[in-house]
Amino acid sequence: MYSQLIRKFIEQEVLPETYAIDAESWFVPLVEHIAARHRKDRSPLVVGITGAQGTGKSTLAKLISALLTKNGFRVTILSIDDFYLSRHARARLAETVHPLLASRGVPGTHDTPLALSTLTALESAGAADQVLLPAFNKAEDDCVIKDYWLKVNGPIDVILLEGWFVGASSMSDTELLNPVNELEQTEDKEGDWRRYVNQQLGLDYQTLF
Repeated sequence: MYSQLIRKFIEQEVLPETYAIDAESWFVPLVEHIAARHRKDRSPLVVGITGAQGTGKSTLAKLISALLTKNGFRVTILSIDDFYLSRHARARLAETVHPLLASRGVPGTHDTPLALSTLTALESAGAADQVLLPAFNKAEDDCVIKDYWLKVNGPIDVILLEGWFVGASSMSDTELLNPVNELEQTEDKEGDWRRYVNQQLGLDYQTLF
């Protein structure tokens, strides 16, 4: 049913032929599970995709979207990267909390209220509604101005949220006592950065996930 679409996707994304094996073995059953879950619940479904940087999260999200769309579902892809705080906002955090927060990536460097409001808007969007999707320009290390945000029309059946720590939970303070790498040993000797990141992960991110 999906073989031709998968082959076309592999060509477009310049992926190895072996990707088709993984797609048929793992991703097609996942898509069928998502479809069945949506048909049962009959309400917008949020699906998280997590994994380390460079492991293919965005590619997988595109494939799942293509397969679901073939089945008649309306799908929107969100990346947690598109909700990074502005460079100016991170600079303030670097001054008031810890210098490492000038660099985007970790929990605490995202605009979680914006992410939550966007997700809520997508879940509640009707046929007459449009939802703006925030974006972040990594080349400029700053937010894309609102005039250039993508608009999507409701209703939305499936929302795919991808990011390297999507679904992660916070740790205990005891687990943070000892640095786990050279960065923490040399640039976060007192543990202020990792405690802040952990604290933020335990707040709005959990609602988002």
